[in-house]
Amino acid sequence: MIANVPAIELVDVIFKVSEVGRARSHRLGHRTVHAWVLGTVTALPEAVVLDGLTQVTYNPAPERPATFTGPDGVPVRQAARVLFACAPDNPARGYAWV
Repeated sequence: MIANVPAIELVDVIFKVSEVGRARSHRLGHRTVHAWVLGTVTALPEAVVLDGLTQVTYNPAPERPATFTGPDGVPVRQAARVLFACAPDNPARGYAWV
C-alpha cells in the first residue's frame, strides 16, 4: 500500500540504519535515506493519543550514535508497537512513538 496518512501504527518493528549510507551522507554533505523501520501495519488511527508513549528519533550527525534513540539517549533497535504521528506542538513534523 502507498498512501499519505496522518498516523500509522506498526507492530514487530525493527529500526535499521545503514552504516554505508550514513557514511555516504557524511561524505557528500547532504541528507540521504539511510535509516528506516520494518514492521507490520496494524492501524491507521484518525485520533492519536500519545499519553504514556516515548518519542524515538534518529540524528545522522557524525558525533551522534548510528542508531535510533529515546530521549535518554538509549539505543532503540526494536519495538513491539510503534506509532508514527506528528508531535502535538509541531503538526508538520512526524516522529516515532513507542
